[in-house]
Amino acid sequence: MSYSLNEYEALALRAARGAGLSWGLAEEAGKAVKILSSLGLESAQILLEALEAPKSNSALLLGPQLCDAPDQLSKTTLSAPVHTPGFLVAFIALTCAATDQCIYCKWQDFEVYIKDQELFAVSLKGFNVTTAAPLWIGLAKAPKGKKQIALDRAIISDHHYENLTALAFKTYAPSTEASRIAGAGAGLNDND
Repeated sequence: MSYSLNEYEALALRAARGAGLSWGLAEEAGKAVKILSSLGLESAQILLEALEAPKSNSALLLGPQLCDAPDQLSKTTLSAPVHTPGFLVAFIALTCAATDQCIYCKWQDFEVYIKDQELFAVSLKGFNVTTAAPLWIGLAKAPKGKKQIALDRAIISDHHYENLTALAFKTYAPSTEASRIAGAGAGLNDND
């Protein structure tokens, strides 16, 4: 099914909060899936994998750290395994937008170049891998590969949407008689 990028970002944020991430990391997760979708990459699968068991080596945690030091991206090699590495693409895209550089990212069967908020793919085969090592990030003179079509809507399978919605529901407060009397919902005057 197709959803607006803003709707997907909001759902991802709520799902990340429901999975126990802090507000800051949940907002980063929402921004990341919005960026990945706009670049033409389907990210719901790796989002769910990242939220099921948040790990210290998750790209959801590592990505914001990389954005905080964009000058260090010029030549970065990550030899330790990174969980859900596909999220790094979103954070690299944020860095590229701020620095106007061309940055490449590659691991196993995955290699992309990002410049001017556009994604150029040499190989997307390994995007959805759960764990990858080693990873290389660095500056490139010019992008290589096929330019991906930018999207203005997110494509999410019904199965992934249901799982994200179930996580998001964990953030809702249960209704109680006291909350209804205090004004939540129709209260005691249910006359529709």
